[in-house]
Amino acid sequence: MTTGFLPLVLAVCMMTNFDRALELSRVYEKPVAVIPEAARPSEEFGNRFIFVEKPGQSNLVLLDRYGAELRALGLDSLNSVDHLCSLYHEAQGLRDQLQKLYQPTDGEIEKLYGKLRGADMEVDADRLIGLCIKEERCLPLLMDRYSGLDTSSEQFAQIDRLLHSADYTGREDLEMRLAILDFQIELPLDPKGAETTLRIAISGLKDYDKVWQLHMLLSQFLYEERRFDESLRFAKTSLQGAPLGARKNIQSLISAISAETAQENCKQTL
Repeated sequence: MTTGFLPLVLAVCMMTNFDRALELSRVYEKPVAVIPEAARPSEEFGNRFIFVEKPGQSNLVLLDRYGAELRALGLDSLNSVDHLCSLYHEAQGLRDQLQKLYQPTDGEIEKLYGKLRGADMEVDADRLIGLCIKEERCLPLLMDRYSGLDTSSEQFAQIDRLLHSADYTGREDLEMRLAILDFQIELPLDPKGAETTLRIAISGLKDYDKVWQLHMLLSQFLYEERRFDESLRFAKTSLQGAPLGARKNIQSLISAISAETAQENCKQTL
């Protein structure tokens, strides 16, 4: 059965489960690999393939012992039954860890979250983020999640409220990181608003020894806006507070600003 593209595969390790697998494939709108926990066939897949013509897709969904989505898979996961079952047991083990969490430390949550993301277990990673939101903890982890979310999503709104109501006393590094995230998120939507956000952050963190990074960021923004006088002022302020290792880049920006300013002045005299 060929149609001009490589068909994706619905792989089922138990012949008795084809109808259920096809039903789930329609639900998920992608191929599904069903691996019962206790099943570990020794033979290769052979005729245990069902070809599903779905061009433009590249993933399968691996289900847990209850038929719920466990993790995403690539087609290379179908090299052998042993490999696919190994991925299943690894993922099921991580899900068990998540379900058995009891009074975890922030470090344990962040470690498990990293493993879940590494295993393409987005459903479980999302549950762990939900725990962090509910308990108002793991702000660095929530910031990582925040930066990659659709700004119209409910989870973005939840994390946004939490991050902007948190107490950052003694945690200026996180406060500055949030300011940078806010600027980056807002910039394509409202450049003027993004600039205001950054200026407010600079004012609030004026005594923080790493605020030079915000001065540098604002200088770069103003340079792109061709507001060279303001850009130069913030670049020079950034240079004063920057460590030696960062000064070369700032000096390069100052040189670029000076060159643009000279060119503008030259045009005005003609």
